[in-house]
Amino acid sequence: MAEDGGGRTPLERPTSQLTPLTKKNNNTIVAWKGPAQGNVVSRNSTAKHKLSDFFPVDTKSTYKNGNETIDNVMQGREQILSILNDAGIVVDNPSEMRRLPRWQQVTELYGPKPVILGLDQCQSFQDRVPPQNRFLGVAGNFNSGTTAFGISLQANCRFPHHNDTMSRLFSNEKVSNVNGMLNQVPWAKHKMAFNKYNHTILSTVPKDHVLPVVLVRDPFYWMQSMCKEGYGVRWDHDSQKHCPNLIPNEFDKKRFGKRLARTNVTSVRVWMGANPTVGPSWDSLVHYWNAWYESYVDATWPRLLIRFEDTLFHPKQVMEEVCRCGGGELVKPFRYLVDEAKWNHKQEQNNMVTAILRYGTARGRYHNMTKDDIAFSDRILNSTLLDVFQYQAPYIHS
Repeated sequence: MAEDGGGRTPLERPTSQLTPLTKKNNNTIVAWKGPAQGNVVSRNSTAKHKLSDFFPVDTKSTYKNGNETIDNVMQGREQILSILNDAGIVVDNPSEMRRLPRWQQVTELYGPKPVILGLDQCQSFQDRVPPQNRFLGVAGNFNSGTTAFGISLQANCRFPHHNDTMSRLFSNEKVSNVNGMLNQVPWAKHKMAFNKYNHTILSTVPKDHVLPVVLVRDPFYWMQSMCKEGYGVRWDHDSQKHCPNLIPNEFDKKRFGKRLARTNVTSVRVWMGANPTVGPSWDSLVHYWNAWYESYVDATWPRLLIRFEDTLFHPKQVMEEVCRCGGGELVKPFRYLVDEAKWNHKQEQNNMVTAILRYGTARGRYHNMTKDDIAFSDRILNSTLLDVFQYQAPYIHS
């Protein structure tokens, strides 16, 4: 598998401080899933929200400590608080603030800087495609944050040569286009890279005029989301009892005996189609994750691969690099997507804050996985992919 050596941005993490905590701003996107022609994105010029507004109703903190102050609790959380403050989310309650991850927890999982693969191909794309013909298009596996990033991309980047007429011409009921920013690539965002030239959902846009922006996600948290909603990916599993289930245990063999009770079954296969004999299949969820991202990493044409987690913890830096790579123009000020946009939409409440809470620590990374599952993932996960995207190899208990 090829590595391009340009996968890490030189950008440093933000160092701005929270002054004051109750600052007003106009940088918030209020977005709801709209018709396929385009998501409804509006701007609230007086956007200001309390942190507790975004917590799941049944998990609001009841922690009380009269001696705890804002200054004490914010130590180690300054970068997270800076992002929330810039998005218009007020954090003025110590018991709520302490639920936020510390920056050290984030960097232990993902490193201190964004990771972007493919930056060495930006100039090649710009040289080959004239400014008026360029497009950026979103791609990514199921549950990788493509919907949220598509909304953010359309709100924060534009090609000046594209107008409303062009947006209507180069779009349809499946692909929305805002100033050259496509909510998905013309070959469908969830298709692997080798489908670029054999599958089409938007014929008016030449595929080589599109720079794909591919969302990658930590494989363990991705599997947790797949357990809640697999979309077109199917496998024998019970989300409550054992999932991700890479190695069938006794429960799986009893519950799904027809396929999993055979003695020669060594992993839980996944497939697309009506059954495992129709359409493509893979030996496990881990094999599928490997295959999906290997297809884009190995692609020989220009593409960017960005981490979903960096869109949460380094949103401005990632958008700046993506927009610049395509030769686009940033829309200022930066606008945040704070409301639900399929961040992980099978959960009761989902938004930017709950995503930061869930994915800012390793607390739920191995939820419902057995030791056999974790050992299997350690053996099968493509170590080059983990290294390139700086995802942590699984921790195996002795």
